[in-house]
Amino acid sequence: MSRPFIIWTLQRTGGTALAQTLMGLSEHRAAEHEPFSWAQDKPREFWPIVEDWRASGDRGALLRQLRGVAAGGRLIKHCFELFNMSFNAALLEATANAGYRHVLLLRVDEGSRLVSKFIAEAQGTWFADYGREVYAEVEQGRRHLDPIPVDLIKAQRRHASNSVAALRAAFAAHGVTPVEQTYEALYLGDAAMRASAFRSLLEHLEFPGAERQAMIAAFLDQGKAGGQKTFEIMRRVPNIDAVVDGLKSVGCAPPAALDRAAQLERLSARLATVAEARGWSLQDNLQGPWPGLSLTFEANSSLQFRVESADQSFDNVYFGVKNAAPAHNKSLGEALFVALGQARYSQTWPWCRHPSPSDAILPVEANWSAGETLSRGEAEGWLAQRIVTAAETVRNALASSGYLAINDLEWAALNGLSDAAPNPAPPA
Repeated sequence: MSRPFIIWTLQRTGGTALAQTLMGLSEHRAAEHEPFSWAQDKPREFWPIVEDWRASGDRGALLRQLRGVAAGGRLIKHCFELFNMSFNAALLEATANAGYRHVLLLRVDEGSRLVSKFIAEAQGTWFADYGREVYAEVEQGRRHLDPIPVDLIKAQRRHASNSVAALRAAFAAHGVTPVEQTYEALYLGDAAMRASAFRSLLEHLEFPGAERQAMIAAFLDQGKAGGQKTFEIMRRVPNIDAVVDGLKSVGCAPPAALDRAAQLERLSARLATVAEARGWSLQDNLQGPWPGLSLTFEANSSLQFRVESADQSFDNVYFGVKNAAPAHNKSLGEALFVALGQARYSQTWPWCRHPSPSDAILPVEANWSAGETLSRGEAEGWLAQRIVTAAETVRNALASSGYLAINDLEWAALNGLSDAAPNPAPPA
């Protein structure tokens, strides 16, 4: 039997998706979504408790009412930054004394959370389906985003930071050790990262051990949260540069989607220099659908080495040989499988697979958005070098199999029949 739980979180942190998943697995009865909050359509389930407390200021009465809720083992998701610490501390005390387990869900990318929150408040994009509709209208020019008040978003950053620190202090004061997880680990990581993050929650909440693996598999099958084209929308906020500067002034890093765009542009510039030195050509499409980078080895070939993302966040990257003129070519696919190893095959991709740190050709994470692949790899230059090395490996496989025009000497070197260097000299 699992334990009743409360999820402590901030708005725009994936709390709704996580609560729905965990509450669906639990045998305990779930409370209404954010049950202590007020809503325009109707007061939520436990709003009368908040209303009584606001009218009386009687903490003893508040605690008695919250203990009544906790005694029923109701499962709760609570956005704690919407309430002051007097209320949060009483809720923590009541649930801790009733044997609840506590989950603290935060977001590493605080800048994106705050910008997303202000857009949601202005546009009503709290849920993904409607968010996608609104964002599509913005991209088509049929809807425009308002400027974000810089002073307000700075104040929200300070308030959120103070609220998290105060809640952690309250946990310590009540002897509560929550399990902490992040939106990025649960929803933006690769399968192994997501599985590990979700497993830690199941263990903390004491779900039956024999059932956990099936629960993890179902969680992974649900897909990932989000998908609202964060970068495309953020860059359409009219004063986004001023917003970023304001967040920096209060110790908040820029939204990762914006920083990632700059990192990708720098990565492309590095690769363009390398490509020019080797006589290759680089094409990039870092915005829009299926963004990525392509290296073409000879002018008349439709075959290219391609690194591509399934969406704009670069959290699902794959690489391989892409055919600019899709055509079924069974022998090409077979030759690449022999030379490069197992992969997927299609008319567009004669050979492709996800990278991983243990991959023999491209040893990087498939998730560039949540890990250090871009942030550290681009800054230190090793990501570009690994891409170039992978491209050379792919080029050699194409050439040695007869799919690129090369001279006899290079063909002999690639096939181990001479000592000549098979790869072009690196740039000075």
